[in-house]
Amino acid sequence: MSDNNTEEKTAAEQEGDVQMNWTAVIADMAILMIVMCGIGVLFKMGMMQFERVSPSDNLISLVSKDQFDDYTNEIDTKSAENPDYINMCDDNQVTPLMRVCHVNYNDADEDLKADKLRLRFVQDMLSRAGVDVQAVDKHGFTALHWASWSGMPEVSKALIHAGIDVNQVDNLDNTPLMLAALRGNKEVIALLLENGANLNMKNKLGKTALDRAEEKMLAYAKSSGIIYSMIYSKTRDVGHQDAVALLKGEVAQASAAPIAPIAPIAPIAPIAPAAAAAAAAAIR
Repeated sequence: MSDNNTEEKTAAEQEGDVQMNWTAVIADMAILMIVMCGIGVLFKMGMMQFERVSPSDNLISLVSKDQFDDYTNEIDTKSAENPDYINMCDDNQVTPLMRVCHVNYNDADEDLKADKLRLRFVQDMLSRAGVDVQAVDKHGFTALHWASWSGMPEVSKALIHAGIDVNQVDNLDNTPLMLAALRGNKEVIALLLENGANLNMKNKLGKTALDRAEEKMLAYAKSSGIIYSMIYSKTRDVGHQDAVALLKGEVAQASAAPIAPIAPIAPIAPIAPAAAAAAAAAIR
């Protein structure tokens, strides 16, 4: 009898333990669901900035697809509705012109291909009435800053001819030359130097264009391996080496420039005797 009661008690206790375990599981699941919902809300809030629609999104999509006729129709239609459409900014104060001047390839050869494709779109925008060529975004970038960073020499040339200052600085005092050097865009560097870019300007970190190119070249030299080769192309690495060589050559040439000789001082003409006598009489 006693043994039977013990067995029954043990079974009851086991059943109770099972019930308690289920309660704990349900509680843990509820907590987990609450945490996951919270993470989901935070993720959604973080992604909102990327989900915002810019007024020029469709236009830039057509540019990216190299659909010039559709682009022209789009910009003509939108400009008829809003004459300032050509200058409408996104949340970062980036204009359509700036967006057309920006590409982001790890292969420098791809940058040059994009340069040829984007040029006619940039020329079209620059020809339109009211376009703000001198506009800057919230980082102080002009369209020339974007084109220089992106490695597009022909686009950069069009912007320079449109009147953008090659030595204009962004919020961190970076010039277009510094950004081109940072990316190893030697063709753009050469173009900027031909058009008066200042080699000696320094940003807020005290870095010149040559400093920035050398830093990046050394960083690339230290990187190696399969993962690195999948992310960056050899053309980018070579581009930094060429950029450093080009900038060093320009610095050396500027340092070696001869100083213009000082013109000789013209001899003082002697005073005529009559004038000297008259001056002496006046003093007396």
